[in-house]
Amino acid sequence: GAWGHAYLQHHVGEDALLEVFYPKLEELGWNGAFEEAYGMTPSTFYNDFNSFLTLPLSDQLAILADI
Repeated sequence: GAWGHAYLQHHVGEDALLEVFYPKLEELGWNGAFEEAYGMTPSTFYNDFNSFLTLPLSDQLAILADI
């Protein structure tokens, strides 16, 4: 959970969850709100995030260092 959120925050900024995803959740449903907030489908996120998780920890931390 926390690593996934950090990964998404790295790509789109810290406000997407509270300012886009949650406000759009009822209107668009989970998948639609996710796409609206993060600019990708959940399946694209899972594929990208799984690839990220295969990187060495030092590379993961370097990618996430700015959050």
